[in-house]
Amino acid sequence: NGTVDIDYKVEEKPSDQLELQAGWGGKGTGVVGSLGVSFNNFAVKKLFKEFPPAGDGQKFSVRIQSNGKYYQSGNISFTEPWLGGKKPTSFTTAIVRSRLANGYASTDAKFGKFVTNGASIGIGKQLKWPDDFFTGIISLDYENYNLKNWNNNSFILTDGNSNNLSAKFAVTRNSLDEFIFPKRGSNFEFNVQLTPKYSTWFSNKDYTNLPNNEKYKWIEYHKWRFNVEWYTSIVGKLVLKTS
Repeated sequence: NGTVDIDYKVEEKPSDQLELQAGWGGKGTGVVGSLGVSFNNFAVKKLFKEFPPAGDGQKFSVRIQSNGKYYQSGNISFTEPWLGGKKPTSFTTAIVRSRLANGYASTDAKFGKFVTNGASIGIGKQLKWPDDFFTGIISLDYENYNLKNWNNNSFILTDGNSNNLSAKFAVTRNSLDEFIFPKRGSNFEFNVQLTPKYSTWFSNKDYTNLPNNEKYKWIEYHKWRFNVEWYTSIVGKLVLKTS
């Protein structure tokens, strides 16, 4: 019938990224800079077989940043875009840590710090209803804030620990023709982020007169957000964005 079998032998194209920035700060700041590496076509199952392990479309990134003794941060993240291997279901996890300090030695009575440790895990899935442009995302996030003598008005507490455990539910619809320079289509996002009501579900305390370091030991809130963008091509590359 005039047809022929063809075998294509493909080789993975590298798309990894390396970031390195370094310098020296005065007045006792010390080394400043950042180091980051991102593997955009990672493969966990080849971790001990080749370097870098590639081919499964996973993303693994590590980043460390420092501004001397005043600020340090680090984060590790991993994304599996095809959880289960059959349908476009993404699995993402991340661990973060940051430390702010006022520059005094830790043995000094004026020493102050603000340390944040956090972790998150999320699952996203392409939906078939109402149409193929919809995606649903569920994530669980936890952050712990540890403060000591922190008096710069950026946080309610000056000393003690505070915890932030929240769940986030999001529904998005993206029908943009391009991500970098969209000319037509729309982008909708609705998400809700909320925490348990510790003060009424797990406690019989009167929170009216509690000190702040006990009142805000577990943070309570709920956030609702709705974003929408429309892109309309007027003529050539002139595009109207309505949001």
